Amino acid sequence: MAKQSFTEIEKSDAVKRFLKGETATSIKKDINVSNARFLKWRESFIASGFGGVYDRRTLQLTKKKHRILELVAVGYDNTEIAKTVGLSYRTVEGHRDWIIKASGCNNMTELLYRIGAGHIVLQVSTSLVVKK
Repeated sequence: MAKQSFTEIEKSDAVKRFLKGETATSIKKDINVSNARFLKWRESFIASGFGGVYDRRTLQLTKKKHRILELVAVGYDNTEIAKTVGLSYRTVEGHRDWIIKASGCNNMTELLYRIGAGHIVLQVSTSLVVKK
């Protein structure tokens, strides 16, 4: 039987674990919570601005990185992205890793949630200036 009441800290910690890449199944089993309740927490956490843990920021991307992110968002895997944009699989992996690191997120799921919630605003640059 699932636990009946949870503190706000328990709720937000569970969702943060999910956003860091842990599977929902393992979290729900670990804290003994129903699927419906966990989904409700996740949606509430996102709607509340991720519990105030994120500042709004701008992520500046090249056109190519932006296109890769668009394709990830609609469900393309690295192989499909590579074929679509004319890059190697490894180059696509490198772009995805760079995007995640530059965003300050732990994984692509968290990044897409934060973009959807308006905490990360994308800005596409036509040229990348490297300062020495």
